[in-house]
This record gives sequence, structure tokens and C-alpha cells, in this order.
Amino acid sequence: MIYRCSYWALDTADWSVEPDGGCALITPPDESADLRITTCDFESGLSHAQLLAWARQRVPANTSIRQAECGQFSGVTYELVDRKATYWREWLLALAELVVLVSYCCEEGNRDRHRTAVERILSTLIENRP
Repeated sequence: MIYRCSYWALDTADWSVEPDGGCALITPPDESADLRITTCDFESGLSHAQLLAWARQRVPANTSIRQAECGQFSGVTYELVDRKATYWREWLLALAELVVLVSYCCEEGNRDRHRTAVERILSTLIENRP
């Protein structure tokens, strides 16, 4: 299934989508995880260096931050487990002035359960502005 918002689109496969303003909540059929995509409001977009700085503000100092490519978008990604044993993987991505924050979360024990599906979904992320 192709999901389109005002700024971007992607193929959600068999995952369901619940639009929420400038955000979309995408869940697998078993509802064991959440993939949330939020369109961010930056007038002139963010450079790779700015995305990296933003990531460093969001994570503990020892967190590994890597470069990421998701469809037409590029940026950074990182993974961590919080105090409640929730696994998080986030992507801070940009395409020109369009910036999106992608957050995936699930129980720590399920961290790799949907990894391939999430990466495939995000590989289809494209611009959808008029």
C-alpha cells in the first residue's frame, strides 16, 4: 500500500497507517512495534552536519550515529535502549528543505523482528510535494 502525505510518500506493504496531522503512525499487522514519521518544520532544511548535531542532542554521548540513505532522503541514524527496556531506532533525514524524523520502537527483545521490513519500507521514501 502506498501512503502519501503532503510532503512525502512510501510503500507501507501490509503495515497499517494512521495519519496524525504532520505525522504518520505505521504499525505491523501484529501491532508489536511503532514506526512514526514526522515532517519537521525547518524553513531552509538541514545540512548533514546539522542533522548530525541534532542527533547528538537527542542521544547519550556514547551512542553510535551512522550515515543513512532512505529512498530519496539521506541523513543519520542511531539505535538505543531506554530505561524501560524499549528499543529505539531513529533516522533524521533531509531532502532539500524537507526534513523528517523517523522513530521505530518496540520491546528490546523484538529489536530485530521487523528490521528487514522497516528498512524495506523506508527504502521507498520519496518526496511527494506538489
